[in-house]
Amino acid sequence: MLKAEAFRTTHAERSAYMKGGLKMQGNSGLRVGILVLFVFGQSCAANLSLDRNALQSLPHVTVVRSETPPLREATPGAAVVGLLVAGYAGALAATQMNSADSPTDFNAQLQAKLVEKITSDIPTFPPLTVEQTPLPEAPSDKPSLTIETSNFALALMGWVNGGGYGVSVQTVASLQDGTGKVLWRKELSYLSGHHRRSRPTMTEFKDNDAKLLKEEIDYAAEVFATECVKDLKSSIAGL
Repeated sequence: MLKAEAFRTTHAERSAYMKGGLKMQGNSGLRVGILVLFVFGQSCAANLSLDRNALQSLPHVTVVRSETPPLREATPGAAVVGLLVAGYAGALAATQMNSADSPTDFNAQLQAKLVEKITSDIPTFPPLTVEQTPLPEAPSDKPSLTIETSNFALALMGWVNGGGYGVSVQTVASLQDGTGKVLWRKELSYLSGHHRRSRPTMTEFKDNDAKLLKEEIDYAAEVFATECVKDLKSSIAGL
């Protein structure tokens, strides 16, 4: 969710972190501690099922997204410590890559896939309008389906997550009415290792104009869109 109350950290704080505002200084344990707190602090809000009566009250829905954070590349030493401490959170022991090294816009891909799947798979869903420009927060004057990604990294998976290197993504999708009331919320996490798509080296993702990295990011967006639509359909059906 784009609004600040979605996480304990504010949007400005998360943006500053993703853009390198929070410097990884000091010993590895301290760095990992900060990162672990950052992850679990922002994951506190629970998923929320959609009430079909609330959905039917919406005349239309605008699909919006935040700006995709810079893709970060894990530093193996810190990531190993992180995996030992907190498993999944170890993927966040990372340093920022140059923006040119981020081959695709993940949030834009997810937005397009989500719109396509909702349109084809949920015919009772209100008409959708797509906001093509990333927004810093959800519209407060109209119903919206929002996408915000808080973690976007090429990271060491660790043996508990399938081993090797892969993509790590954390995203929240949410639906709110024209007053800002949240009607539905889905927290999404992706690790390449959980889908048996990790690689022995990070270099493999970068070779050939980042061909494998582009494919993996697209796959992650496909997984998230599918999970969102499945959850929405289940809520609407009352399952």
